[in-house]
Parts: sequence; C-alpha cells; structure tokens
Amino acid sequence: MNHLCGVISNGPQTGDCDDEKTAACLALLRERFESDLARIELTSGNCDATYEIAYTELPESGIRPVDDVTLRRFLLADRNHRTNAFDVDASYTRLIDALKFRKEYKCDEVVSNLSSNITPDKVRECRKLRVACWAGLDHESRPVVFERLGQFFSSGNANKVEMDDWIVHYLYFLETHFKKMRESSKEDGWKGRV
Repeated sequence: MNHLCGVISNGPQTGDCDDEKTAACLALLRERFESDLARIELTSGNCDATYEIAYTELPESGIRPVDDVTLRRFLLADRNHRTNAFDVDASYTRLIDALKFRKEYKCDEVVSNLSSNITPDKVRECRKLRVACWAGLDHESRPVVFERLGQFFSSGNANKVEMDDWIVHYLYFLETHFKKMRESSKEDGWKGRV
C-alpha cells in the first residue's frame, strides 16, 4: 500500500508543510475513509495502520487502516495541477479501488511471503523471463532498478505465461522494491523520503 505505512510517525510529517486547502481536503478524505473503516471489523481488532497485515484479517472490501501519509498520496494523485484543486471523491475512489485490488490479488500475502523468503515457483519462472535488474542504491540511498520493457516485449517472453501469472510476478517485484525502499528510508533516517 505504502512502503512507509505505520513507521513514518518517527520521521518527518508531510502535513507540517500543507497549506490550509490541502489540510482541509486531507481532513475530508480522512473523515470519509474513517467512517467506512468504522463500519467494518478486522478480525484481529487492530485499528493501527501497518505495512503488513494478515490477508485473512481483511474484510471482503479489502478496507484496512491507513495513515495520513497514504491518504495524502492518494489526495495528491488526483490534484488538478493547472488549478491546484483537489478531487476528494476521485481520491477516495482511487484508494478504495487500490484496497480492493490488493485484496483480490492477495498483496498482503505477497508481503508476508517476502518477509518469510517464500517465492512461488511461477514467480521465479517469470523472473527468469524478464529483462530487469536491481542496480543497487543511488547517491541518496534509494534502491534503483532498470527494466528494459522494449527488449522484454520484443523477445516474445511476455507470451510464455498467463497474464495473471505476470500480474502476480509483478506484485512480487513491486513489493520487493517497496521493501527495499522501506529499509532504505529507515536506515537513512527518513531524510526527505515521504
């Protein structure tokens, strides 16, 4: 969901630099989301935002606690850059759709598997077919990956496995990157990584 979810409270707060309009829209989005969250019950009873949550604890909707950093990211994604206006409804819809997607594709199971160093055979098979590599860290300690999509698609490898297998593989790839970003941010003391 957000590689900084649940741990950013010890680091810089994004809301500290928000103008009144941004803060008001963020409050609106938070209020709307929290009213939906109050209607569901997580089986664990845990209402804290966290990066890892058991897949089985999520309701059918996929709704789970999120922090202000996550809400702000969704709010900013739907800002009109010409008018600087926010679309709280679109941000809310995007957030709910993202949570549903994560539930449908069991993204939290992926996170759990990565924490346990478990990689399904199909994901390993897809990994061998892709043209991508981890290049290390940049000068600000952020993980860097290079991917040659043109070479990948022109090689015919994209047709060697089913689309759903590629989606699951890519979720493992993204969650691995998020895990590296999270570790990098922790080690670097959150310098500008919000």
